[in-house]
Amino acid sequence: MSNKFLWSNIALGIGWFMFIGGLGALASRIEDPTTEMNISPIIGLQIIFGVLAYRSAKRAKLGLRKRSSGRTGLEVLALIFVWHTNVLLGIVIWTGTYSPTLLYDLAYDPAPLMLEHLITPVWTLISYIRIRQKDTAADTASGQKSP
Repeated sequence: MSNKFLWSNIALGIGWFMFIGGLGALASRIEDPTTEMNISPIIGLQIIFGVLAYRSAKRAKLGLRKRSSGRTGLEVLALIFVWHTNVLLGIVIWTGTYSPTLLYDLAYDPAPLMLEHLITPVWTLISYIRIRQKDTAADTASGQKSP
């Protein structure tokens, strides 16, 4: 694989490690309910789907794959999966049906919540938008040069 996908390969590896680690934490939590669970497998899946959407857009930008409405639809579907936890959290906060443990976790262990609800989705969306903007800017520039 070329260096064009080096950082997305690293992010994909991190996503898989976090997903597998989250499954391990979930299994130990099932075995012993008093065990603390600091990582969720959802975070790993968010990273994986975000990277896949980014790589798909980058492949289309580089001309390795043809841009199609199906490809764009799958990219948007992956981004929806990345952001679905924020929508659910917003609904829970808006309706006031959140549990006291959510407030406790937010106050005393905010890192997993920040990673799942802020850092990963924002990082994914910014990366995707930037790669798509570069794609449309290149299309516009090439369209202006040709008669």
